[in-house]
Amino acid sequence: MSIVVAERQRLQTVVDQLWERVARLEQETAEARADLSQVTDWLAAESEITDGDLARIRARFVKPRSEELVWRMARAEKLAVRIKRLPPAERRRQFETNVAALRAQAIADGTAIDDPQEAARGD
Repeated sequence: MSIVVAERQRLQTVVDQLWERVARLEQETAEARADLSQVTDWLAAESEITDGDLARIRARFVKPRSEELVWRMARAEKLAVRIKRLPPAERRRQFETNVAALRAQAIADGTAIDDPQEAARGD
């Protein structure tokens, strides 16, 4: 094999690796944009909460609840409305992203079992 052919193959390998990296970065960028959109929706939902929303939620409770709980309930309602407006594919993507994040956190915390065979042993 000539030196030129060997060098060309090496360069082609580098080019292939760079294209794989570009694809990964594009995927990460898309995921980051989706996460950013989700956070801005959360912030927007919080800014849309009115005194009337809070009063309506307080009226649902039989006994008094903390203001933090009332705010969380109001925010959850606003987010639910926004989520219902999303296309089904986007709702599914957000759901899968959230499940994956929760699973990763549970594995990191030691509250979930990462290995399916190990998990099956307890069944």
